[in-house]
Amino acid sequence: MAIERGHQASAGTRRTDITVYDRQGSVFLVCECKAATIPMRQDALAQVMRYADTLGSRHVCVTNGKSLFAASREDGGGYRFRPGFPEFDQQPERHDV
Repeated sequence: MAIERGHQASAGTRRTDITVYDRQGSVFLVCECKAATIPMRQDALAQVMRYADTLGSRHVCVTNGKSLFAASREDGGGYRFRPGFPEFDQQPERHDV
């Protein structure tokens, strides 16, 4: 995981609040965090979706600590809302000896 990490994009450097990587080091989820007093709005979700497109993440979320919106990119394009975070593979990597 990375917190407040800068990333290069065509429009310059962008900062993601939370970036979660998979076991291969690819971006798994990008999350935008807002203050608890900030209402959840469409522009925050659009922002994190742009970051996800640039970074190649299938999963996004926006939270203000009270509410959470999570979505996953569909194979045909667009996003599908989910009831919570996507499942992350918890199985340890197998190393044959």
